[in-house]
Amino acid sequence: MLFEEIRQLLSQDNRSLIGKIRSYFDINNRISNLFLVLPAYLLFYIGLALRFTQKDAQGFLSARIVMALDLELSFIRSVLFIGIASDLGPKIVMIRKMTNDLILFIIVIVIFIFGYGVSSRSMTAYGTIDFKGRNIFRDIVYPVYYFVHGSFDNERTQLEATPDSGTTIVTQVIFAFHMLFVNILLINLLIALFSFTINDIQTQARYVWAYDRCDIIRTYHARPALFPPFTFLISIMQCCRWCWRKLHRNRYANKIFR
Repeated sequence: MLFEEIRQLLSQDNRSLIGKIRSYFDINNRISNLFLVLPAYLLFYIGLALRFTQKDAQGFLSARIVMALDLELSFIRSVLFIGIASDLGPKIVMIRKMTNDLILFIIVIVIFIFGYGVSSRSMTAYGTIDFKGRNIFRDIVYPVYYFVHGSFDNERTQLEATPDSGTTIVTQVIFAFHMLFVNILLINLLIALFSFTINDIQTQARYVWAYDRCDIIRTYHARPALFPPFTFLISIMQCCRWCWRKLHRNRYANKIFR
């Protein structure tokens, strides 16, 4: 599959190598190549290298994590193939547009997650959390993130354990502000923005889907008839044909037609 992707890159219409790379990683038309295909191959070969080079249990665990992430990207990439369906194709276009809106809100939500998590734990859990990556995410980031999904019972239980403490009272105020701003304001604003995006592209989704469908058909029409890993044989044949043409091009270059 890697050789097939390299063949597609080299078969772009641009003559220069830089132009071929830019055409292959076109953000507007081939966003999956940059964010799904390239990371998937990198993670696969990194996981493969870790699997056969690391002999200890920790190295094997790292390989499993990397391969699991690669599998997740492969499943997400498979969603693009159902985009050619007339019923599901426009919905995929809507999801892609809403993802762009979601990214901006994720940045704002992450800021508030770290803001409340660090400030509240500095008062209620001072000196009990080790300054390590796992402990920071487990005790600070993860619990505050689940507030977005409405899971905050553990937080209230911890605050009610010492209700008369000054740090608990201040944390309650910060917690109320956090819930008001994130769970009510930002989430509802995001839902409203999703509705606006759907209504805005409802009439254009089918045209965008038709363009994407045509691009997918053109892409697979130019691919070999065999499936991986047998595409490697066709790649070898094409490489041999290219070498043959390069070696014998002078034989026919100076022919004069009379």
